Amino acid sequence: MLKKLNFLHFESLGSTNQKLYQLTENNVPSWTVVSADKQSSGKGYANNVWLSEDYKNATFSFLLRYPFQVQEELAIFNMWISTEITRFLSNWQIEAQVKWPNDIILNNKKIAGILIETKLTGDKTKFCVIGLGININQVDFGELEHVSSLELENKVLDFDVQEFIKDLMLHFYDNFYKMETKQFDLIYDTYNNQLFKKGKVSVFEINNQKMNGIIQYVNREGNLVVDLEDRGEKTFRHKEIKLLY
Repeated sequence: MLKKLNFLHFESLGSTNQKLYQLTENNVPSWTVVSADKQSSGKGYANNVWLSEDYKNATFSFLLRYPFQVQEELAIFNMWISTEITRFLSNWQIEAQVKWPNDIILNNKKIAGILIETKLTGDKTKFCVIGLGININQVDFGELEHVSSLELENKVLDFDVQEFIKDLMLHFYDNFYKMETKQFDLIYDTYNNQLFKKGKVSVFEINNQKMNGIIQYVNREGNLVVDLEDRGEKTFRHKEIKLLY
């Protein structure tokens, strides 16, 4: 037990999020962490599939029993999770960025993804299950493009997966006060300062059409604001626009 963190490790699971969600029925406490060496049915944001080589990567989920306001705070919470991962990596001079809404990018390649699932009571969360997949030591990604790992991007470092998970969870635990004390301006500004491709001409796909545009910022509701060529500033929710890079 580290502080109030409760670690539950499994050799094999279908999904750490699914397992932890089931455990909430047994009233496991906030800051319970479920990790697995093998994950056969990992999910990413918006039902994307997350593929991970056994024993090589950090695949884990943690529970927060906290009453976030759904309309005002969940998007900020997503920003907090994303930016705390990049802050944690900066301890090793790893300068990662956040690709909207919550992919972690290093050297133009995805190294981590986040999935937040919630149970609601009225307009507040009863609890959140936060799933993370972070590529640590995997070096073969087959035909996948724009995907990498800490091992591939920084061969000097040697990470132990379980120690990495414990250290990152301690980092989350120690920095959750930013959410509790509602330091939302700080979180929001940090997220936008670390936003991948912000202020750069990029190619986007919208309704199967490609067009140029420049990411301006992500708003408080978590939507992406892009200045599109010949169309001006437009606001998009997830899956309404795709950044091509």
